[in-house]
Amino acid sequence: MGILNLFRRTAAPEPKNMKAQAGEGAIFSGFDDPAFYEFMRNGAGGMTESGATVNVQTALRNTTILRCVSLISFSIGMLPLHMQRKDDKSKADDHPLFRVLYRKPNAWQTAFEFRSLMQQRALTDGDAFAMIVRSGNRVTQLVPLAGDRVTVKQRDDWALEYVVTRGSRGPITLPQSEVFFHWLSRRQRQSGWRNRRKSRRRECSVTG
Repeated sequence: MGILNLFRRTAAPEPKNMKAQAGEGAIFSGFDDPAFYEFMRNGAGGMTESGATVNVQTALRNTTILRCVSLISFSIGMLPLHMQRKDDKSKADDHPLFRVLYRKPNAWQTAFEFRSLMQQRALTDGDAFAMIVRSGNRVTQLVPLAGDRVTVKQRDDWALEYVVTRGSRGPITLPQSEVFFHWLSRRQRQSGWRNRRKSRRRECSVTG
């Protein structure tokens, strides 16, 4: 071997695996890797080389995706949510909604846990739902609803309604006034509402 060979560049090794198997982490040569762009365009998931479809649960086994979702969700959950008076900007801690939004949204979650969960579902599913529980005219609780149990429909008067499946107890239809609906999906922004739960569950879309 000549001495000049010591100064020659060697080609970068090819990555052994360009796509993730179901539930595994994807391997890329860098951010300029075309496979990385394709991976992100497909919502950080989709069909793998093994023929399996990556869903939300398996995608979250990827430590990078899990870390991104966790950082955003927990950061939103930690933000204070105060109600203020218009005149002097002081805390309206005597308002009936103050306790629900700032301290205890329901019987089993803190405000941090509730906001983090809603943000996590919005990131991974594209939307998040909570049922508004009232006592008379007073809101007493916000109860998270699993997105795969909710179907959104638009009535002839343009109002929305939410059909919630409850297992053996059968479905229940909630009017728009009884559901808190938080969404991030691009298609939802175009249409103003969504009825795409079945198609959303077939792929992982953590980018919203």
